Amino acid sequence: MRGRLVSYLAYCLERDTLLRSSKTALVVGTILAIINHGQEMLAGRPSPSWIIPMLVSFLVPFSVATYSQVQGKRQRDRQYAALP
Repeated sequence: MRGRLVSYLAYCLERDTLLRSSKTALVVGTILAIINHGQEMLAGRPSPSWIIPMLVSFLVPFSVATYSQVQGKRQRDRQYAALP
């Protein structure tokens, strides 16, 4: 179990995984933040009641992108290991 967690974290911390996930979060998170919090942003009244949910708008696509990349890499490596 511990070995699997360490392996999973190693995939998560690979430079290409972090870079791709960050780019995805920047694009998708910006779109989500504008859709969900655009009026508050334009009003110029920062408030924790919308800043924290707006930050989560970036965390969700980052997490999804990272998870899907790690799953793809794990599958690729399992298939590679199964080759004769």
